[in-house]
Parts: sequence; structure tokens; C-alpha cells
Amino acid sequence: MRSKGYKILIIGSVLLAGGFLGCSKDEKPIDGEQRPEESETGLPREIDIDYNDGHSVAYTLTYNGSKQISSIEMRRNTNGNLSQGMTRFKYDEDENLISSVFEDQENGFTHEMLFDYSADNELLDVAVFFDGIEQDSELTYDETNNRYQIDFDSGFTVGIGLDSDGNIRESIVDETYIKMDGDNSEKGLFHEANVSTAMRLWYVMLYYLNLNELYLLSKKHMVSIGWETYKMLFENEVRDINGYLLEFSVRYNTDDAPPIDYTIRYD
Repeated sequence: MRSKGYKILIIGSVLLAGGFLGCSKDEKPIDGEQRPEESETGLPREIDIDYNDGHSVAYTLTYNGSKQISSIEMRRNTNGNLSQGMTRFKYDEDENLISSVFEDQENGFTHEMLFDYSADNELLDVAVFFDGIEQDSELTYDETNNRYQIDFDSGFTVGIGLDSDGNIRESIVDETYIKMDGDNSEKGLFHEANVSTAMRLWYVMLYYLNLNELYLLSKKHMVSIGWETYKMLFENEVRDINGYLLEFSVRYNTDDAPPIDYTIRYD
């Protein structure tokens, strides 16, 4: 069969390319500052990201009654070039994620993942499709390191390592291991959401080029993402009186790139 591994790179390009539709800020928040706004559910509904270089992105999320993400709409703007995508998620009666379908609404490109489980609701297998064509791949689980990995026949590898709380502690892209540092000192952006292992595997599969963008779906307070000496630092947090994030920034530690500013709104 002809290798289709190159299409995996297209996913990252679709998600990363261009600008993003967001809002700029005229003032920087003080780290740890709180504002007297309250969230009804603690579930982030809108996430606006400003890269401060002409690129921005806006996300709109919906949830089901079990606090699981049911859809993610993405609107990007790269210096006036707009793109839009939608991902929909389906769950079974045991609340297992059984499918995710991403569609680029400009060119119709689709990416689908189907998840299979044991009788004990343990993740067993994943099927990956690009434009309806299944890719040859194999899911493996390293119990010792609590690590899931998808190996494609094309040679591409993507995976996640989970901490004791089930949050992503590392992402695996081929031979690159990217570490995530977090703690429980504050609430993570998805502290109230019901996020499964399968959902986290989906996230790294589609967001390996820009892992910071949806906070790694983490329930934990994020501190940094990085490898070797390169890191992205999470800072300038503004929270409401219940401790939910309203604003924060992500800053690179190795260059003079502008900070990436986030604004969050809740249900």
C-alpha cells in the first residue's frame, strides 16, 4: 500500500498555519491577580488566543451532560487569511470516547479516529483515517511508564505519557519527547471537565505542533512545556474568585518572540 504518512503532517499544518481570530489586550495582568467574575460550571466555553504577531485563534467548545467535550470549533486568522475547522466527539453509554471527526471547512479535509475498548473500558485500539482512508497503524501501551503510542507504517510515531492523575506529562513525536510540568497549586483550565485517555491521545495526534494551544486539556495548573533547554512558560495568570483562569500568557524562554495571550470565557 502506498504510504500516506505525509498526510499526518498536513493535520499539524491545518491546525497551526496562519493566524487566528482573537482579541488583543492593552494591559498585562499581574501574575496571580483575581477578578470578581464567577463561572457557573468551570467549563471553558470560549478561548481566544493572540500570538501578538498578526496571528490569532478563537475556540468555541461545547460539552455533554457528563462534562465531556462534544465539539470544538476553531477559527484562525493569519494576517487576514481565515480558516475554520470543526471537531465532533461521540461517546458510548459507558462514557467512553468512541470517535472524533475533524473537518477543515474550507477544503473539506477530514481526520477521523475510532477508539475500541475492553469489557473493562480499557483503551485497546485506535483506527486513524485521513479523508476516509484508513492508515496502517498500531496502538501499544507501556504499563510501566503509563505511555500510549501510535506507530504508523509510514514510520511516523505519536504518543502520550500520563501522570498519576491521568494528565499528559509528555508527548511523543517520533524520537522527540516533550515534557509537561504542572502542579496542583491552582486549577488547570480543564479542571472541571471529564477528559479521557482517548481524548488526550486525540489531542496530541492533532496538536503536536502547537501543544500549548488548548492547555493540553489539563486539569492541573500548567507551568511549562519543553525539551532540552527550550521551554514555553505559562505565566501572568488572572483568575476569578473561584480560582478559574480568565487570562494568562505563554512565553518562550529562548528568544524574543512576543508572548501568547489567552482570554477565557465560561458557561
